[in-house]
Amino acid sequence: TAVLPLSVIPSIPESSSLPLEFVITYRNSMNYTEETQLTAALFLKGLVKIYMTSLSVPATAVNGTNATISGILLNEGTSEAYYVNVGLWPCNWSQQQYIGSLPTDSPTPFSLSVSIPKNAQGTYQLYINVTYQDSLGNCYAYSYPIAISVHEQSVKPHGGKNYVLVYAIAGALIAVGAASYLVIRRRRPKA
Repeated sequence: TAVLPLSVIPSIPESSSLPLEFVITYRNSMNYTEETQLTAALFLKGLVKIYMTSLSVPATAVNGTNATISGILLNEGTSEAYYVNVGLWPCNWSQQQYIGSLPTDSPTPFSLSVSIPKNAQGTYQLYINVTYQDSLGNCYAYSYPIAISVHEQSVKPHGGKNYVLVYAIAGALIAVGAASYLVIRRRRPKA
């Protein structure tokens, strides 16, 4: 029977190796008590916990325009995250933003410029995708779902024939007023 009391270390700042010493007491074949001391290494891996806060996502967008998605990344783990990237998935409406290293308890802002295609229309389910590596080089991904409703850009007249007509009518009224003034002035007897 073996009893191995272990204490859990609550906070490991980085991945590391922790030496464990074991003392084994046993009886040999001659019934003598013997003791052997062994050292083993327990590998401890730091924890990366990335969260998104203060997320700003437009509920609606107009096709053919740009929108901005922004927020703050926070690593509440015990170990730094490396090679952190933020982007949208599954579409290619935006470029990824490279954050780099994300230390623990260091709020880091991000901002994605989203180019809404001219032919897009309807509600799109997108994901803000965060990829990173831990201190051992293991790759991870974290996704947060968002929805954006895209509607068609309304077409408004930009001058053209409508304003030409207004200017023509205004000009005609001014001409009629000026002509009437001149006619009335000529008809008046001179005193």
